[in-house]
Formats: sequence, C-alpha cells, structure tokens
Amino acid sequence: MTPSERIAAIQKSLHVFHCGLASLLPVIGLLPAACALVGSWQLRRFTGFNPAHRYAKWGSALALLGIVITFVVALNVFLAQIKNPTCTDYGGGD
Repeated sequence: MTPSERIAAIQKSLHVFHCGLASLLPVIGLLPAACALVGSWQLRRFTGFNPAHRYAKWGSALALLGIVITFVVALNVFLAQIKNPTCTDYGGGD
C-alpha cells in the first residue's frame, strides 16, 4: 500500500465517521447514513494498515443507529396519527 493510498484510506475513514455523526438527525440523516455505509463498504478494498479504521467502524455503527432512529420516529408519528386521526388542532389560532 503506497503512502497516497494510506492517506486516502484515512480520509475515507474520517469521512465515514463524519457522515455517521450527521446520520443521527432523524429523517435528514438518511442521506449521510447512506454515504457512510457506502463509504464503509468502499474502504474494504484498502488492504494494509489504516490507523483510522476505528473511525470507519464507529461511523458505520452510527449510520445504522441513525437509520433506526429515523424509523422509530416515523413509526411514532404514524402511530400517533392512527390513534387520533381527526386531530387538526396545531396549537394556534382562535
């Protein structure tokens, strides 16, 4: 593995971690979660020493957690709508 390949692997690992952190935002974080998971999958082609491999693993785990959080929030909104479908009071007005 050449030095430039090592640098690319480290940068990709940090990119995966940053995307994993951003994926913790419900709904908005689905795109960063996808980027983190794809980036983590692409990192598998790098063989050799990568000192930032822990960042890639944590980024992947955070991306999966972000997807779970989004689906839990969506499920809660869906169930709340089923429980009270005629609720039109949004807290404002006369």
